[in-house]
Amino acid sequence: MKMVEQNGPEQIQAIINYNRGFQEGLKWQVAEAISEDDELFAATVMNSLYSPSEIIAGAEAGQSLDMDLDEAIACFVFASASAAAYAKRKSFWGKMMSKREPKPGTTEHYHLLVVNSVFALIEQMGPERTRHFGNKYAESLAAMS
Repeated sequence: MKMVEQNGPEQIQAIINYNRGFQEGLKWQVAEAISEDDELFAATVMNSLYSPSEIIAGAEAGQSLDMDLDEAIACFVFASASAAAYAKRKSFWGKMMSKREPKPGTTEHYHLLVVNSVFALIEQMGPERTRHFGNKYAESLAAMS
């Protein structure tokens, strides 16, 4: 109830619509990147790459920066893959494996495919815009913890 009092029903509906669009757009982006027509398989891959809280934090970050959905999804995909790669390289075994091409069907392989599918838009947006998204995304994730 407090959220409605602070934002109003129109703003709440805008938040819901943005989140819904973000999730649907992300599912579409994953399906396109992995060349998969089966929506269930694409949704399964999406859910193996991104947790619900990560997706919500990505949508919040994009909306708070007034990004269109394509930009927000591209930044989210890039930030998520970067964080996963960084986490993997923290261990000795992860460092060794990061020098190899990921095996098909692994999360690393799917991250690579999805990042490659948004890379042109990330380059077009530039480092400052993606950095702002990354900072806002990290804030949103931290607030959920």
